[in-house]
Amino acid sequence: MDKILERLSFYAVTEVDKPLRTMTTLRIGGNAKYVVYPETYVAIDGIFRIIEENQLPFKVIGKGSDLLCSDDEFEGVVICLIVSLIINTLMETTSWQKQDAQLFLYQQMR
Repeated sequence: MDKILERLSFYAVTEVDKPLRTMTTLRIGGNAKYVVYPETYVAIDGIFRIIEENQLPFKVIGKGSDLLCSDDEFEGVVICLIVSLIINTLMETTSWQKQDAQLFLYQQMR
C-alpha cells in the first residue's frame, strides 16, 4: 500500500483508481487516483493536510448530479461529501446505529 493511500485510509474509506463515471448521473469520467468518503470534520481536515503536504490536486463532490468529468485520469484526490449526509439520514429515519448505517452504505457502494 502506498504511503498516501495509507494516510488517507486513516481518516476515511478510500478507494483507488475509482471510475468517476460510476459517481456521476451523466455516467462519464475517467479514473480518480483516490476517492475518499469522510464522515467528520476532523477527517476532512486530516485529508486536506495530506493533500497540502503532498501538493495533490483535489476535487470536492456531492451526489454527482450535473457533474461533468473528463475521461482522462485524475491523479489526485476526490473528496465525496455525500456519505456523511446519507449516514445521518439513515440514522434519523431508521432505528439503526451509526455502525449499522455505515455497513449498509458501504455494502451498497461495492
